[in-house]
Amino acid sequence: MSERINFLNGVSQLHAHYTENVRLLARAYNLRDEEAAQLLDGFGYHNVARNILVKRDESEEEPSNFDEHEQEMRG
Repeated sequence: MSERINFLNGVSQLHAHYTENVRLLARAYNLRDEEAAQLLDGFGYHNVARNILVKRDESEEEPSNFDEHEQEMRG
């Protein structure tokens, strides 16, 4: 049973990574998430379209400036 749970956790991580890459690709083409989702949905990529619209928790977002974040973490 634990192997199946580990498998599902791995799939979840891959899916999150893939979704983030789609977001980055959309931004590289100057598309907002909503525009990219609409385009993807129109071509049958329904799951991808839906998932790029789901906002990440603030705690999961990477800091825009790593050095400032690192200083904050050190106190």
